[in-house]
Amino acid sequence: MWLQVLGAVVGGIGAIKGGKAAKRSAYAKAAGMERRAGQERAKAQMRQNEEERQAELLESRARAVAGVSGTGLDSPGIISTIDGIRAEGAYRGLIALWNGEEEATGLESGAAISRMEGDAAKTAGTLNVTAS
Repeated sequence: MWLQVLGAVVGGIGAIKGGKAAKRSAYAKAAGMERRAGQERAKAQMRQNEEERQAELLESRARAVAGVSGTGLDSPGIISTIDGIRAEGAYRGLIALWNGEEEATGLESGAAISRMEGDAAKTAGTLNVTAS
């Protein structure tokens, strides 16, 4: 009889400790995912800046070619081309931001799920003790 009680106590302590360890692990995983989400957002901003920089370089090149060719910079064709370059650069920049935000949001959702799993593991460890 005493051995059964002792076994139940030891098993209960193990279940509680296991639940707490699972929760710590899940929370650590969630913190890492949130760090990565921030990094993804930062990378997306860098990609946006690069897309806009490339558009500015292309616009500059278009102006230089137009100037050398003798076409006026105020000609409708050149203005239209430059407007298109600007629009494409802005579009690509926004797409880069959107992609980064999507990645970050997914990581943050995963972090929230990880925390819920950790909480559930801790609760399950405690419930295992009370059920035995």
